[in-house]
Amino acid sequence: EEAWVMVTVGSSVGIGIWKQRLEWDIPA
Repeated sequence: EEAWVMVTVGSSVGIGIWKQRLEWDIPA
């Protein structure tokens, strides 16, 4: 029912954190 909403939001947050870590790990 609303499970897909949690999965979608969770995935978006996870990708956002992953992108931030990628930017932090790679020196500009």
